[in-house]
Amino acid sequence: MQPSDLDKVIQWTSEEGWNLGLNDGRAFQVADPTGLFVACLNDDPVAAISAVKYGDTIGFVGLYIVREDLRGKGMGYPLWKAAMTSLEGRTVGLDAVVAQQGNYARSGFEMAFKTTRYSGIPQVLKPNNPCVQSIGEELIDRVLDYDWSFFPASRETFLRHWLLMHSSYSVAYVEEGVVKGFGAIRPAESGYKIGPLSAQNEFIAESIFCSLVAWADGASVILDVPQPNKVGTLLAESYELTPLFETARMYRGTAPDLPLAKIFGMLTLEIG
Repeated sequence: MQPSDLDKVIQWTSEEGWNLGLNDGRAFQVADPTGLFVACLNDDPVAAISAVKYGDTIGFVGLYIVREDLRGKGMGYPLWKAAMTSLEGRTVGLDAVVAQQGNYARSGFEMAFKTTRYSGIPQVLKPNNPCVQSIGEELIDRVLDYDWSFFPASRETFLRHWLLMHSSYSVAYVEEGVVKGFGAIRPAESGYKIGPLSAQNEFIAESIFCSLVAWADGASVILDVPQPNKVGTLLAESYELTPLFETARMYRGTAPDLPLAKIFGMLTLEIG
């Protein structure tokens, strides 16, 4: 997919109200430069999908969209097949909205857990916990090492870009030199999106959350909480975030054993 094609795809998602982060498109390219597919009609993009490879065993499908005026005409399915072929031999994950879960089930995907998207304008006190530190070059490698327990394959190149991305803000909770949680927030088309938010316990997660929210300076924020993390749900609701919709994490192949009790916010629903 060429940069100009990606710009058009991002425009389609904007028209559909997906509310991606302002710099997400470039991050998707960093995750897997060969993982963005586009279908064209007369050299004009008409459909797109991402099929991102992580390590040797995991893939993730997302960003699946057909131009609005051409839906129902079979433009998307050949692209879907091409994406799945590129991930052959891997466990493949995706996040599905309710309306599409049946379609993915017929393609061999099984539900692993549900995620709720929360949104609102939380009121937080100005954070003053010295353990919460901004992530920069001096801290990033320790954060990347910590992330290994939260994802079933290497995503170091992508996560480094994500956490240091232009106009975003990321922090880690560091106690006696040991990373015990981290999170990031980035500007979106509307408000700000938090993700990931990973931590050893609720106190650390809340400390990180408050630091990220304070950086947003009174703007609305979005947080995608895996439903099995009941403490994460209570955290979101305690700051008066309200649910917008839910998705299902589905896998074809052996689902990875994610530490959902320590995942308080998903990184992104588009590429895992």
